[in-house]
Amino acid sequence: MFTQSGGKEVSDGKRNNYDNFFVDFEATQPEGEVISIGVTCDNGAEFYSLVKPCCSKVTPFITQLTHITEKMVAEAPSANLVLEALYRWLKKQCDNMVD
Repeated sequence: MFTQSGGKEVSDGKRNNYDNFFVDFEATQPEGEVISIGVTCDNGAEFYSLVKPCCSKVTPFITQLTHITEKMVAEAPSANLVLEALYRWLKKQCDNMVD
């Protein structure tokens, strides 16, 4: 069984040292296409990346709310590349947590 809180056992039976990852997504409106992903770990490690939307634009409302502009995401990596990087970062964090 896999759990992420309370220092419980992870899938390989080892115990972790930290309890939580905090995840934040920003998205376009009304499509809901992700334009940024941020993750912070209890140990202070952080991951952040803008994400280039494939089908929608960043509206003035979203720019006002998030300070993310259309120009910023136009130069960002695709969702696939960001998710691959996030996976590698999470794996590294989890490998570092195990005793």
